[in-house]
This record gives sequence, structure tokens and C-alpha cells, in this order.
Amino acid sequence: MEAQLTGWNGGETARANSRDGESVGQDSILLQNCAELDELYRFTIRINRQIPFIADEHGAVISIAPLWGEWCGARLSDAMGYKFLSRIHPEDRAGLADAWANATRGAEAYVYDHRTRMADGSYRWFRCAAEKYYPEDGTAPRWRGLLSDIDELFRARAAAQASEARFRTAALATRDVIWEVDLQTRLVTFGDLITSFLGYDVEEITSSASWWREKIHPDDIARTSASFCACPAGERWVCDFRLRRVDGDYVHMQSRAFIARDATGRAIRVTGALADLTEERATRQRIERLQLEMVDSSRLGAAAALSAMLSHELNQPLTSLANFIRGARRLLHQGNPASHDSILMAMDAAATSALEAGTIVHRMSELVSQGEGRLSAQNLWEAANDARSLTCLDTAWNNVDIAIAPELHDFDVIGDRIQMRQVFLNIFRNAVDALRATREPMIRVTVTAAQEFVEVTIADNGPGFGGSKPEGLFAPFVTTKPNGVGLGLSICQMIIESLGGGIRAQQNPEGGATFLFTMPRVEPEPQNRQTAAG
Repeated sequence: MEAQLTGWNGGETARANSRDGESVGQDSILLQNCAELDELYRFTIRINRQIPFIADEHGAVISIAPLWGEWCGARLSDAMGYKFLSRIHPEDRAGLADAWANATRGAEAYVYDHRTRMADGSYRWFRCAAEKYYPEDGTAPRWRGLLSDIDELFRARAAAQASEARFRTAALATRDVIWEVDLQTRLVTFGDLITSFLGYDVEEITSSASWWREKIHPDDIARTSASFCACPAGERWVCDFRLRRVDGDYVHMQSRAFIARDATGRAIRVTGALADLTEERATRQRIERLQLEMVDSSRLGAAAALSAMLSHELNQPLTSLANFIRGARRLLHQGNPASHDSILMAMDAAATSALEAGTIVHRMSELVSQGEGRLSAQNLWEAANDARSLTCLDTAWNNVDIAIAPELHDFDVIGDRIQMRQVFLNIFRNAVDALRATREPMIRVTVTAAQEFVEVTIADNGPGFGGSKPEGLFAPFVTTKPNGVGLGLSICQMIIESLGGGIRAQQNPEGGATFLFTMPRVEPEPQNRQTAAG
């Protein structure tokens, strides 16, 4: 037989009074009030999502509100006795049964949270709270209780716990100490990591703002306080200061926080994170020390590079100087009067080579010190032709055909005469060395205009770069020659880039190597254009 709550005790009192002879009208009013109260009771139970029940002294259900059947999609008889356990989530069933059995064996109250299967098959969290009561007629004690729907509360609490767990994990990952200050009560709350940061025992740490203020370095208190007061509303407060550890030493900390304010703009609460800057500062000092060491190393490297550059560039004029002097001496020893003119020519050439060496030293000094040299309009054909003449004087020339396109006459560029000649000379020398084993060796120099720049192309029919990558040839001390220094192309790049141009190399598909460099173009004067046209 199904059992359920049917009404309030006031209903029984009204019927007894009626039997005692009170008027039918008064009895009707009492019955109507009883019905209204009963309806209010049912409404209260439903709106609060609660299900009242009664169980016997052993915990078997003997009465439960019809709302249980509506929610669970079952008959009330399915809840009687211990049948309600079949609706409990399998993971909660054993625990609930044990807790209920233990309560009935001597406890006066019982509370347990569990999941119950609903009519749609889903599970919702309920809290079962019951207390033991003793009927006035002396019969066996019973349990009366409420099943309260706490699903939304439980899930919100679980979400909050998960969020807090993620928050704690993030705090552990960043090694930051989370803190909060209630500016109304002046109480400070810190995360657990504060003990490992400062070394104080948990018992030593208090929530008093004055206690924490005492731990700030005296020289930092005024600055920290002023920084906090000056923080604009809605912006993050960031401040570095020192905190005293338990051993008396101070550690550098950075505090990042957001200041919550009320409607009037008054600060009421501060929440933030405290980061230990000790390791960061030590790392910064190591980096600064390494940077100083690198600067010293760079200076030594620059000095070595300058020395190598001078050696590389002075080799040719000094070799020519020595050759001319030896030739003149040889002619003098011969004592032939007809050699007089040849001796004078050799001595003049030697003097020219000596002046060339001095000029190279001066220009190299200007280049390395990032000076611009003596910049002026330089004709491309003249610079290329000068370099060709110097290349042909070299004993390693091997009769290479160096053809310079006549179009180079038409272009002037912004540069220094010696530096421009040096660019052509270095590339010509490298090409001549690469063409030693090439039949019918040749070098071709052409030019094309590109708006405010001109692009010069120097191509040969040699073996190319072999296994080397063209883009790596311009690095200092990189060379493909057995006895090369590896500075010729690096010097070319330095000169070209200092003048606002660029240089690159590429392998020719049909064989050989090509170097291309750009230079700022100088527009000819109008009268020069007319002369050229005429």
C-alpha cells in the first residue's frame, strides 16, 4: 500500500471540533483554511525543490511526497522500503547505504549527498538530511527528513573548486605568491608559497597590514606607498621593492596587482601576485657581464680583422713596388746607358705603388671607423678600367680576357675613387684565380639601370663556387682558395653597403660565377646630356 503525506495536523483538529458540535459554517471555514495551508505547503516544497519523507527506525521508507515520483518518473511504491536505492547512482549507492545503516544504529541525525536518476535518465545531486523523532504514543522511533535538490549548487561548487585548482596550479607553475588586501579591514591574505619565499613559519605570519609593512625595506616604503596611491583607476599596479626574509636578508620582489574600487573611485580591495626577482636579477647581471666580455672580444676581433684587411689590400701594391725596384736595380747593374729611360719609368712606377699603398691604409682606416671617405661622382667605366689595368700587372693574370661593356661610360655613381676601384679589383682577382684551369678564360662586366640605382654584373666562365653557398662567401675569413685570406669579398660588401648599395653572388646555370652589386646613381647634368646626345 502506497503511503504519502496528506496534510497538516490542523486538519484533524478541525474535524474533532466539528464533531464536538461547532457550527457547520465555522467547520467549513476551518476546512477551507486547512486546504489553503496544505496547498501553500505543497507549493513551498515544490518551489524549494525539496521532497519530504518518513522512514521507520531501521531506515526503510514508509512515506514520501508525490514529487519524488514526478521527478524520478516512477511510482511511489518504487521508493518504499529500500527500493529507493535502485535509483541512486552506482558510485554513490554503497556509501549511502552504509551511512544510512550506521545512522539508524544509534545516531540522532543523518546528512549525505548523492546522485539520483531522473525521469530522463540523467542524474542530479541531492542532499538527504533526516532526524530521528519519537512518537507521543510510545511506538518505535521514526526518521523524518528532506531530499533537497542541490545539483546546481554542487556543480557550481565543483566548478569553483576546479577553477581554484587551476589557479593554484598556475601559481605553482609561475612561482608567484597570490595575495589580497582588504582595505576596509586592513587584513592581508597570502598564498602558501609565501613561506618558501621568505622562510617564515606559518605561525609567524599574520594578516595585519602593519606586520607586512615592517618587512619592506625602509628605503622602499615611501616609494612603494606613493606608487600605490598614484596608480590610476582601472590600471594595473606594478612596483619593485625588497622584503626581509626570516634570516634578515632582503630579496628583490615585484608586485603586480589590480586595485578594486567602489562607485566613488575609492580603493577597497587589492588582489595581485608577488614574484621573486632574485634569479632574474642574477641572470641580468650575468648577461651584462657576458655583453662586456663580448664587447672586448669584438674589439680584439675588429683589430685582427683590420690587420688582416690591411695585409690583404697592401699585398699587391707592395709586391709591385718591390718588383719595380728590383727591375730598376737590375738595369743599373747592367750599366747600359740606353736603359736610362726604363730605369726612370720603373722608379716612377715604384713611387706610384708606394703612394697607392699609403692611400689604401688611409681609406681602410676611414672605412673601418665608419667614415664616408671622399664621396663624389665616380664613373663606373673608369673605376673598372683602373682595376683591369692593376689586375693585368699581376703575374697571375694568365691573359684572362676582361671585357668591360662601353655602357659603363654612361653611368656615374656616388662613391670614393679608391674604394670603387678596390671593389672591381677584388672581384677581378678572385675570378682570375678561379680561371687558372679554364680554357679561353674571360670576365664580362655589364651594367643596367634600376631607377635611382645601377646594377653592375661581373660574370666569368670558371668552375663557379664548387660546394660553397654563394651567400656565405661574404663572411670574413671565408674563402674557396687554398691560400686565401677570405677578406676580399667581405671588404667589397663593407664598401658597397656603406655607400647605400648591396652585393650578392650566384652560380651561373651554364657554369661560372656572377657577382652583382648596386650603387646609388648620379644623374648627369643637363649640359652633359646634350653633349652626349650631340
